Amino acid sequence: MSKLVTRLGIIVLLLVSLGGLVEVAKAAESGNDIEQLLAKAEASRVKDPANTQALLEKLANEISHGTDDELIRYQLLTAHQLLLRGQYTDAITSLKQVLASTDNPNRKMRALYLLAQAEGILSHFDASFEYIMQASELYSKLTEKQAKVDYFFIMTYMYSRVDDFDTALSNAEHLVKLAADGDPYQKCIAQQSLTTVYSMEHSMAKGLDAAKKQIALCQTSGGALYVADANLFIGRYYFSKNQPTEALTSFLKAKNGFDDVGYKTGQISTSVGIAKSFFAVGNKALAYSWANKALEMIDSQNQWKEQAELYQLLAKITAEKSDNTLVMYTEKYAHAVEVLANESKNTRLSYLQAKLRFDTQRQRISLLEQQNLLLKLQDANAKQHIWLMVLGLIAIAAVCASLGLLLMRNHRQQKRLRNLTEHDSLTELLNRQTLLKRAELLSSTGKPVAVVVASVDDFSRFNLQYGMQTSDRVVRRVAERFEKAFGSLGIVGRLGAAELAVVALDVEPEQVHDAVRLCQRPGMKGADANLDLLYSISFGLALGHGDESFDFLLQQAQKALKEAREKGQSCLDMTKEKETLS
Repeated sequence: MSKLVTRLGIIVLLLVSLGGLVEVAKAAESGNDIEQLLAKAEASRVKDPANTQALLEKLANEISHGTDDELIRYQLLTAHQLLLRGQYTDAITSLKQVLASTDNPNRKMRALYLLAQAEGILSHFDASFEYIMQASELYSKLTEKQAKVDYFFIMTYMYSRVDDFDTALSNAEHLVKLAADGDPYQKCIAQQSLTTVYSMEHSMAKGLDAAKKQIALCQTSGGALYVADANLFIGRYYFSKNQPTEALTSFLKAKNGFDDVGYKTGQISTSVGIAKSFFAVGNKALAYSWANKALEMIDSQNQWKEQAELYQLLAKITAEKSDNTLVMYTEKYAHAVEVLANESKNTRLSYLQAKLRFDTQRQRISLLEQQNLLLKLQDANAKQHIWLMVLGLIAIAAVCASLGLLLMRNHRQQKRLRNLTEHDSLTELLNRQTLLKRAELLSSTGKPVAVVVASVDDFSRFNLQYGMQTSDRVVRRVAERFEKAFGSLGIVGRLGAAELAVVALDVEPEQVHDAVRLCQRPGMKGADANLDLLYSISFGLALGHGDESFDFLLQQAQKALKEAREKGQSCLDMTKEKETLS
């Protein structure tokens, strides 16, 4: 009896074990299914969005059994589909969740790539540029080529948005090189970035060549979306060349492609092109119909460029009507143009502010790293000092040689110190003490002396608003502009926080006027060129005849500067002739 019980127990244990093995096998099979479905969906996300959506629906019931990374990939695919259909708010919410829930740099880059584009479409440029700055910080950690492709694509987008086309083109060309040995889809994306730069730069001939190459590369790998995007540019090219029939053909091809993938933004852009082309060939009825179709798809709070084009077109179509329709469309067109102009300026300001915030944060991190390095160097120096003492006791000759080297170094340092005592450390212009000393010598020659004083308007408010680091960058930027404009006329120096001065002999008032105009013109390039949007400069001028003291001329120039500020920003005031240059 006991043997029978034992055998039954063994059988039960075997059955339980077998059931466990079956469950493990099912789980493994389920995992393989999830991976296969995800891989297929990722491969078809652009080429065949309908198939991707069907695969995502299959995954919806299985993904809870997947790994954390598989869940992230599923969420990224779902968000991409939402973007294609124009459901931007839902897509942004999902992508923010992805960003907060993964540490994988490649997945984070994909989320930042999609977030930057979605916020840009909604004209939320502060958020869009913030995500792009985060992406630039993440780039060094990327391990997958597709993530790097995504990075250079959004960098191209960002610099094109702020009209820095040289940097945008550089990023696009780098992307083309990166994708040269990549898969066909990556080559398609790289070519599309080139077309984007030429399109936003209005380089139509270069853009046409790029768009044709894009069609050839994207026909199989990128599918309808990127082929449609290239046809959209080709339509704009023909329209710019007054060939509306050819433009209409390309716009209709693009519209069919965008319809195939359900890409709402593309559908709107092509509808605008089709409406304008019909009007150009004389078919006002179809032009009116297509323009209204486009307006129905547009969010009234976004896509102001398209709104401006449509309202201008509708005003032309209804120009012969006697009712108030023309007035309505004209007013809406004017409003859209005004908003578009402000949006363009705000885009650059948003980029600048995001960059300033990012640079400030990076400077803090750099400062901490430098402090840690300094502590290590101090520790190393202390140990080195002990060894030098030991070596000194062992070898007097070595000490003498070391002293000789120290004397040479000391001589170089003294020379450098003399230079530092005469120049301002921030701007590298003459400091106040040296400037005043040299100016006294010039004024004692008996020749006519001109003194120009310049200052950043309302600098104390600027300092409070943007912080000392940004203020220092502005002072350096103003010093560069001031030195370039006035350096050939006389001696240039820094008097105070944001106050600069030039002292010159035998100069004509018109020479000073020309230098002021050059300094006021914010066209000088440089790393901080965009900072010119944030400030203005006013000037004061005093002209002497050779018998006045420098202190008197300086007081007169500062008095003129004060009067210039009272007249308005970016002014020049002269104490003698009372001329004002705006």
